[in-house]
Amino acid sequence: MISIAYTKRVSLFWLILLTVIAIFSGCKKNEMVIASLEDAKNARIGAMTGSTGEAIVINRFPDAHVKSFDDVMDAVAAMKSGQLDAIVTAYPAALQVSKKNPEFRVLPEPLDHEATAIALRKGNDEFLTTLNRIIAELKSDGTLESMKKRWFKPDLTPYEELDLTLPTTGGVSFTMSGGSL
Repeated sequence: MISIAYTKRVSLFWLILLTVIAIFSGCKKNEMVIASLEDAKNARIGAMTGSTGEAIVINRFPDAHVKSFDDVMDAVAAMKSGQLDAIVTAYPAALQVSKKNPEFRVLPEPLDHEATAIALRKGNDEFLTTLNRIIAELKSDGTLESMKKRWFKPDLTPYEELDLTLPTTGGVSFTMSGGSL
């Protein structure tokens, strides 16, 4: 079973910091520069439809104009065209968007923290045991920490890609209760 302590560490890792990305370029008359969450109280903020980020923004910034989007890239396009002052999204998405769009930045203060979980069908104890074993192995051999360091670099440097040699023969099969893949 996945422990609460592990879930808390994962939530800090994934952080759904629901991070606000602020514009720093240009001098448009209607452009608002957001340097802190306090600056967002009257901003035009994009959020993903139905997300916890959307709910948090509506609750935390009642005077802001919140516009909902089905996809973060639609929100990015709206921000680039001057329709938004900020976007609230998961930290990994915000980080990648800011890497590709140097006029955006991720604020250092989190909007909130949200746990990340894996859902599986009730009663699938064999799969749960296997999943917990894999996570424990990834933690104990340092793979999980290495992945975090490679993928979530706050300094915006590119991913560190591993040079892996893939097998050219053979196959992989997975057997699960109720059938195989």
